[in-house]
Amino acid sequence: MNSHKTFTDAYLHELRAVFDECEHTCSPRGQLIKENLCSSFKIENPRDRLPFIHYRLYNPQYMAAECLWYLAGIRSVEWISPYAPFWTKISDDGTNVNSAYGARIFRSNPAIGIDQSQWEWVKRELTRDPDSRRAFIHIRLPHDSFNAVLDVPCTIGFQFFIRDNALHMWASMRSSDLWLGLANDVPAFTLFQELMALELGLKLGSYNHTGGSVHIYERDFDKVKAVLSSNHAPVSQAMPAMTSLPPLDKMLALESQIRSAQIADQIRQILTRASSDIDPYWFDFILLLGAFWLRKRSTKEESAAFVRERCAWSGWSFEGFR
Repeated sequence: MNSHKTFTDAYLHELRAVFDECEHTCSPRGQLIKENLCSSFKIENPRDRLPFIHYRLYNPQYMAAECLWYLAGIRSVEWISPYAPFWTKISDDGTNVNSAYGARIFRSNPAIGIDQSQWEWVKRELTRDPDSRRAFIHIRLPHDSFNAVLDVPCTIGFQFFIRDNALHMWASMRSSDLWLGLANDVPAFTLFQELMALELGLKLGSYNHTGGSVHIYERDFDKVKAVLSSNHAPVSQAMPAMTSLPPLDKMLALESQIRSAQIADQIRQILTRASSDIDPYWFDFILLLGAFWLRKRSTKEESAAFVRERCAWSGWSFEGFR
């Protein structure tokens, strides 16, 4: 397994391995891809989870929205689609997202006949037996093969291990689009890992990732080539340690207020009032969501400046802010 200190290092390595040295080319659903099979990597510092790379303008606003959507266990297309309209194209019923991972992780799942969340079960299992090898959260389920048409979860599941008083995690994916998917998946998955470590009172261990099909679509070949040929050094964007649980009710209420605001001044006022009411770590998620809606009500430059001046996360240069 390839080991890297940061996700940026792992991401660049995976891009280069598939683009320059692909094992296969094929055309699933008529779309040409370069592909490697059963590729794995390790990240030694999962907090360094944000891939800010020249020519690959990472969108931290969507990261904040997707993570809140997951943590709250929401499935609604209406909630997430303003941040990423592609969800409206893959929802099988136009209302809910089948691969909304948070609903499968943090909520009870009647589809497999259980009335408790997998998250709580894993915590109990690791508390009962810190050496357990059973602490697995299932994402893709057998019924997905039969019932889902467009929206089939790409992720198989997550396994958690306590070793040497640290929480290690392994994520398994059946399919991984390197350009669009992986850059958003790993930040969210490592956030889950850190949250579990915090709730169990453990150090953060390594993040380990395996993709069954790791691929790049032909439509993204030129973009990947530009990234790999760039002489610009990647920007380190490590996040600080998570020190508190997410105040989900407050965060969702603030997101709703911001989304409903009709003018930029209202958004700025909401954010200013809320800044002293939420842990700075989680407030920065709200700042990023505020920046998204502020941009719609004003300009990209104003929204970026507003967040840059107030963001508490150390190391953020907003190189990839958009």
